[in-house]
Amino acid sequence: MLAPTAHAATTAGVQQVQPGSVKAGAQYLQRGLTAVRFDPAVAAAHGFKIITLPDGSQQSVPVNPKDHRKPSPPIKAPRPGSVTPNVASDTEYGDCGYSFIEGDVVGTHTIYLRSGFGISPDRPTAVGYNWSTALYDDNGVSYQGASGGLDFRSSWSGEWDDLTQYGTSLDDVTDFSDAVLYDGTVCGSYGPFITLYPG
Repeated sequence: MLAPTAHAATTAGVQQVQPGSVKAGAQYLQRGLTAVRFDPAVAAAHGFKIITLPDGSQQSVPVNPKDHRKPSPPIKAPRPGSVTPNVASDTEYGDCGYSFIEGDVVGTHTIYLRSGFGISPDRPTAVGYNWSTALYDDNGVSYQGASGGLDFRSSWSGEWDDLTQYGTSLDDVTDFSDAVLYDGTVCGSYGPFITLYPG
């Protein structure tokens, strides 16, 4: 599981605390497109093959030595028994604060998920919340979430263990998620999202 450790981040001049930690040695996928693996069938269909380098990394190279197309950058080999990536986290900021989602592949077809929010120091604290995460995999979509009252808190997070997911797991905070501040402001979350590969 992710070890919840907070670190500081500055957004729009406001010092905020955001979640996000990775266990030592874990492969970590942040936001943006990141090369995580090769598809040998697609490579072969376009005149490439996947080779393994002496350090265990893989690379896609042209089959024909006279082909002038460049080989791909190497992708590091996963640690034995791990999945690439086995940990992912994303945090989105808005004028109310931040919302986040973190996930960890804890076994074949099994993930751990943590999600929540933090209210900016210049906003009133929260007295309630409604939180929903959607998990898309090869079998369809499922939902995890929670709701309830908060005693004037500036943050909340929920955890869901041993969730069954097949193939690629696309997980996001749905737009049904919000925090209700004591002045009546409703702060909605639109994203963030992560991708995991539980097999």
